[in-house]
Amino acid sequence: MSNRFFTDADAVVYLGVGKNMVTSIRYWLKVFNLTQNDQPTELAHLLLANEGCDCFLEDNVSLWILHYHLVKSNIASIYNLTFGANTNSNGSAIATGQYAGLVAGH
Repeated sequence: MSNRFFTDADAVVYLGVGKNMVTSIRYWLKVFNLTQNDQPTELAHLLLANEGCDCFLEDNVSLWILHYHLVKSNIASIYNLTFGANTNSNGSAIATGQYAGLVAGH
């Protein structure tokens, strides 16, 4: 979105989706480290620019990179909880059955 922001009144028209979807797209671009302050990051240019490595995200490596940034961002907490460090506050391993309790506590 050259020179357009997700908060613009015409973002709904420009993207062709509803208001809630604009908010959702903005959120997911942020947690995947594809935008920062609504501007494309270096990763976004590297992957998605016209001359980028994988502008259609067809390569599994690109998806792994995005998921790495998803967990690393620690914004979408369920991903970090599930795929991040599997230890509790005293350093012992968390059993699979304990995840439900942890998620409920967030």
